[in-house]
Parts: sequence; structure tokens; C-alpha cells
Amino acid sequence: MRYRGVSLMPASGRVMTDGKSWMKQYFFQDGKLISDYHAYVVRTFAPFSEAGIHLIVTAPVANMDDYSFEIAANTTMERLFGLY
Repeated sequence: MRYRGVSLMPASGRVMTDGKSWMKQYFFQDGKLISDYHAYVVRTFAPFSEAGIHLIVTAPVANMDDYSFEIAANTTMERLFGLY
């Protein structure tokens, strides 16, 4: 995955990193929060389907490990959307 011209590498689970930051992407589409890119593509493949919103949660690598980041990111999305 590339983000702002930087190549991101998989860390663990669905967490990506550029070596400086942890990042995890989500999609809010048609009232549902999706954390899997493939599932998002399938849901938006049909003509006239809602594109939705692409969200990226990020935190410095120095602040926590990848596992703790993923838990914090999921918790944040749950609090914001109450759907995850």
C-alpha cells in the first residue's frame, strides 16, 4: 500500500507501517464500518454504489507496539461509529 507517496509494509494483522508510524485503514460505506479492503471493493464494485469514506488511523511507532495500536484503533472506530 502507498500513502502520501510512502510505501507501507504489513506489520501484523491489518496494521501497516512506514517505519515511523503505525497505520490502519477503515472504510465507512453505506452505514457500515469495514476494515478489510477486499470487502470494501466487493461492496462498491456494483455501478452506482456509494463510494463511502476512507479513514486511516495513525500513531507513532515509538508510542506503542503494533498489537496495542490495532486494539486502540479498533476501539477508537467503535467509539466513533458504534458499529465495529
